[in-house]
Amino acid sequence: MRTRLRKKCVQFIGWILLATFGPLAGFSQSAVRGKVTDGKNGEPVPFANVFFSNTTMGSPTLENGTFEIKNIPNGKYDLTVSVIGYKRFQQSSEFQGTDRQLMIVLEPDPGNLTEVTIVADQSDYKKYFPAFKKYFLGETINSIQCEIKNPKDIFLFYDAKTQTLTAHASKPLIIENNRLGYRIHYILDLFELNFKSNVKTIKGIPRFEELSLEDDRRKRQLDKRRSVTYKGSLTHFMRSLYNNSVENEGFGVMRVDSVSLADEPVGGEHPIHLGEYLSGAGVKNFGFKGILQVVYREEVEECGYRRNFSFRTTYPQKSFLKFTSMGISIFENGYYVDFWTVFLDGYLAWSETIGELLPRSYYPTEEK
Repeated sequence: MRTRLRKKCVQFIGWILLATFGPLAGFSQSAVRGKVTDGKNGEPVPFANVFFSNTTMGSPTLENGTFEIKNIPNGKYDLTVSVIGYKRFQQSSEFQGTDRQLMIVLEPDPGNLTEVTIVADQSDYKKYFPAFKKYFLGETINSIQCEIKNPKDIFLFYDAKTQTLTAHASKPLIIENNRLGYRIHYILDLFELNFKSNVKTIKGIPRFEELSLEDDRRKRQLDKRRSVTYKGSLTHFMRSLYNNSVENEGFGVMRVDSVSLADEPVGGEHPIHLGEYLSGAGVKNFGFKGILQVVYREEVEECGYRRNFSFRTTYPQKSFLKFTSMGISIFENGYYVDFWTVFLDGYLAWSETIGELLPRSYYPTEEK
């Protein structure tokens, strides 16, 4: 994820989170079974973490190296295999109600057998951890209620010459989002915050777990919060675009020429029929290049976002999506490629943060 920090708000320049609930009624589902072996001696690798990034779907390998993941909703996902002593394995796969058999070979990584000791300037940690937390988790209502359970596994460095803050983690970060009911295991590959160029870059792999639910009342609360979080999100928009139903889903879309620093269109607004740019079946191609103004009419902007401006009036959530290449591929679950060709401005740039993440296979209850 790369973000440009602007004078008034944050510009989101595209997720690179490598790509979430139980069975979903009404959706065709798939399964994947396989075996994980050592690339050096061919022996099975037991107790490896096999999971789809940004989901709750996963399973450790058994003693014989086998695994099985069932009830996979249609769409594209990033399969990840992680275990100490081996290089991480990643592979993108599309599922359309079919079963798949995989033989995964892991390459040994001797440098990963022992924990690496990182010496960091503790003054940097004390001074810059609040900035790291703010720009990593976000400032939304959901984000500010997230807790990083192992903050001491984060090492911060500030380069005064380049005015860049970088972060490394010796272990996956454990993030508890009690407001949405998830525990996120986040493998942080890269965090850079450049105060000079106003650019933030985050690269990592999240894995979700459901937090235990005490009672039915708690479950109803979580269902409502997750639904509110999902609606108007980038995933919601991409799924609506895939189905050519953006208007029915509460989005208003116009084509604009450019965007000002105050997140307002410059050069006028032009009606557009998104269906004219969609083609294909199964995997849809959206053959559009330019800037879309996207307004989600069903919810207003959070007060935290309005604090970035000199006025306090709330409005429907208004964002801008800039498509820099002629076409992206969109899958049924909202996964799209290429991530780097879609840039966000406005409300989504501010709200699409780690604290707002939902598992990729999540659908609101009414859509099941």
